[in-house]
Amino acid sequence: MGWLFPSTVRDESLTTSTVEMFIKKHAQALGLPDGVTPHTMRHCFACHALEDGVSHTFIQQLLGHRSPNSTDVYLQMSSKALMGIRSPFDTFEEKEGDGCRDK
Repeated sequence: MGWLFPSTVRDESLTTSTVEMFIKKHAQALGLPDGVTPHTMRHCFACHALEDGVSHTFIQQLLGHRSPNSTDVYLQMSSKALMGIRSPFDTFEEKEGDGCRDK
C-alpha cells in the first residue's frame, strides 16, 4: 500500500509538518477558521459521510480503525444531522388513523 501523502520530490511520504502547513495555507485561502488541521479535515470527512448515509462500518474501514470505538470519536452528531430527526409528536396527526394510539 502506498503513502497517503506521497512526496512529489522523493520516494517517501511527506512529513507531518509539511501536511499541516499545506492544510493551514489552503484553509486560510478558502476563508476557513483558524485552527483547521489534518485531524479536523478527517473528522469533517467522517461526520459528512455519516450525514450522507454512509454506514458506520464503512466509515470505520475508510478511517483505518480496528475498533468501532475509535470511529465513534469522529462521529459526534452535528446539529444538521440532529435537526433532521422527526419527533413522534411531529407525526402524531399522520398516525391518528393507523392504530398507533392507545385506546
